[in-house]
Amino acid sequence: MMGRKLLSLTFSLIFLLFLISPSSSTTSFRKLLGTEKYAIVGISNCSSTTEINADDGYCIQHMAAKPDRFNNSCIPFYSVLYAPTEPESPHPPKILQVFFNDGKLAYRLVNIEFPYSDKTVAHSRIPTEKLAYFTTNQTIHPLISDIIGVVYDHVSGFLYIIYKAFEDGQMKPKADVYQMEQDFSSPNSLLNTLLYQFYIDPNFVDTVWSSDIYSKMFYYQKNEYSHDHGHITSNVYSIPYGSLTYYLKRGIRGKLEHVTESPRREKVQVTNGLVYSILNEGNNITSFLRPLHRDASGTSCVMNCTRTQDYFFVLTGWEFCKLRDGHDANLTGCNMEFQKAAPESTAAEQQSFSNSGFLWAITLGIIINAVILLTILCVLCKRKDVDKYDNGMYPTNKDPHGALLTPEEIFRRRRTTSTLTEF
Repeated sequence: MMGRKLLSLTFSLIFLLFLISPSSSTTSFRKLLGTEKYAIVGISNCSSTTEINADDGYCIQHMAAKPDRFNNSCIPFYSVLYAPTEPESPHPPKILQVFFNDGKLAYRLVNIEFPYSDKTVAHSRIPTEKLAYFTTNQTIHPLISDIIGVVYDHVSGFLYIIYKAFEDGQMKPKADVYQMEQDFSSPNSLLNTLLYQFYIDPNFVDTVWSSDIYSKMFYYQKNEYSHDHGHITSNVYSIPYGSLTYYLKRGIRGKLEHVTESPRREKVQVTNGLVYSILNEGNNITSFLRPLHRDASGTSCVMNCTRTQDYFFVLTGWEFCKLRDGHDANLTGCNMEFQKAAPESTAAEQQSFSNSGFLWAITLGIIINAVILLTILCVLCKRKDVDKYDNGMYPTNKDPHGALLTPEEIFRRRRTTSTLTEF
């Protein structure tokens, strides 16, 4: 009975140690990026939000959306992050939007507002007054509902519009490629030139597209049946800059980068090495953000409103400095600033791992000691149970002259003094 109580007490102790031992938690945004200098740009319906220095343990503004501050009557659009083709260009990044207006495809550049010095969030309404039209040799433009995706290659300045074309009663997916150039007479305008059009493989019809200026990759999400999982999964593929035309025409899938068990993810986008997505389950809407490649936990937030437009971008490095500093941005100073910040981030991460490892070492040591103690107690209890049968069979302090019994006599006495259960 005593042994059972000690056993129960020891296992209770071990269970308590596991409860108080270090456990994983929602990863902060700065740990997801590896830097504390970033700008989160979210496009929600007719408004945009820019956030810096997000608090640990709290959802960022765009992922914990509240009803928009501005009128949501703007027409549907596609958004991409526009960055100048010249790497050292002092012009800050902008949002390039593609939409349908007066029966033709149009576009506009939208400024990204940076929070004031005493603020961490900036809200602004997307202007709808200024626009420009794409030059094309087509008499019929694709409707916004026919567009599959829009992606931008900032190295070449090529804008790809992938859409469903209907010819002779049949759907034939196509892509138009435009050269987008800075209009130096107007810093908020772009000139466009239609370079070429081509048919694409039907494999890319039901896809969601995004582009990442940092990895220099195009990404698309597609729901496919997985033989390994036995059901449909949400897969994210990548295609390098400069190769999109070749892949689209020949139906080359690209590199599989990420697999999500749920095929119901919407608005899937990749930006700055992070995967953003939405899970809409009727009244329950959840936003997700996690690293694309690193095996690290991400973050999820509950949203309380639906969106017709939802785009997510994360800016770091030179794009962040230009956005923050404006005309005072300096490329050399910006690079030095981020280089100095990187070791601190690494050291902080290493310190976090060190502290976690130290706590686990203490916990493991206590558990090992508890197991050793349990073993010793069990042995002592067993010895006590054995010794009670040998009482009077060996010399004791009360009878130091008692004679040692032969093994046969000890066996005979045990048989006559033990119960059937004990024997």
